[in-house]
Amino acid sequence: MVTTKYTADYRLENVVDPRTGKLATKAVYRGDWFSFEKPAALVRQRKVLITVLVGLAIAAFIGALLLTGINERNQNVKAIEQYYVIIPFVGLMFPIFFMGTSTVRMWRATDKVTREHRDKINERFAAACIGAAILSGISVIGHIVSWAINGETASDLVFLGITVIILAASVLIFVFRKDLSMVKSGTARIAYPDEDPEITRIAREGESSRRDIKKIRRNKK
Repeated sequence: MVTTKYTADYRLENVVDPRTGKLATKAVYRGDWFSFEKPAALVRQRKVLITVLVGLAIAAFIGALLLTGINERNQNVKAIEQYYVIIPFVGLMFPIFFMGTSTVRMWRATDKVTREHRDKINERFAAACIGAAILSGISVIGHIVSWAINGETASDLVFLGITVIILAASVLIFVFRKDLSMVKSGTARIAYPDEDPEITRIAREGESSRRDIKKIRRNKK
């Protein structure tokens, strides 16, 4: 599904449906193509590293939730039951989810990436990492406050360690994602090299200008 921000990158065109052999009107990408700016070896290295860090954050988050459930039954918690510790931690599910989806998009990226795909890799990674770092940082501060007021149990220390892992992973992903920057590598925009510049300009404006193109062609005959 294409969001409103990227609709200008697509054109409705009649194309042959490979399944039926008939013409069908479909949205065809006519925007710019992008590819990774850094060398392929470095990009692959960063992809692997970021994937490991995202996997570590997901595993830590799930492990912390399991630990919380077990210890709530045993009443062996202090910091974990404080709202200023647990609420920001639970909120981590959203940025961690977007880290996961951005990782999938990162691996799907080829040497021809659409503008939307590029933005969802770079911008969502950045936003998710910042969100995760803020929420995990608040939870860590909450741990410290609870420790000063109520003391800390062994389970709380484990939970704190897990939160620090997520915080560190978020910061590292934010730093390493910069090596996944992309640059324009080509374009899918319609070009008419055999036409005069005026027709090419009008053609690029959209489907609504087809009538003007026909008029120019008639005048040239």
